[in-house]
Amino acid sequence: YNPTLADVDLADYAVALYANGSSTATQTLQLSGILPAGGVYVIANSSASPLVLAAADITSAVCTFNGDDAIALLYQGFASDVVGVIGVDPGAQWAIPTGGATADHTLRRITNVVAPESDWGIAQFQWTDHVLDDFTDLGNGFPTGFIDQGSVRPLLIPNPTREGFRLNLPGPMPARMMSGTGALVAD
Repeated sequence: YNPTLADVDLADYAVALYANGSSTATQTLQLSGILPAGGVYVIANSSASPLVLAAADITSAVCTFNGDDAIALLYQGFASDVVGVIGVDPGAQWAIPTGGATADHTLRRITNVVAPESDWGIAQFQWTDHVLDDFTDLGNGFPTGFIDQGSVRPLLIPNPTREGFRLNLPGPMPARMMSGTGALVAD
């Protein structure tokens, strides 16, 4: 998912699988093309569910893992974002401190995470696990919705939204736009 306002050239990126504790990639997929601002790029295993394949931009063996392997998004050859620890075999799975584990679960990034994390010691707190084969929102980036702020104001998340939004209100309402880093953009 590209949460920025700028297009991203995928030629600088690859996805690498490090199976069974390997410290060198056992599968690598070099990416190409442009990922537009707010865009999503889905990589699937060719034997994935038809629902996954329908959302996929490409199929690759880099998606041949079972929850006990490390996988990384590489930027210019260096790990930019990871699930697991490269070169370490965790046994059956990687634990997710927010509850659950990587084996036989669907992982979703917590919606307020807008930057990659190359240290699993930090990244492990940025995921939630869901039941196996829960494909809700696959290919949609982060779901956009309102969080009830009581009598204060609704907060639209994520920022930026993928395809914009519209508010139909009975009258004027104050609005404040913040960047992903919390800087005031407009008031």
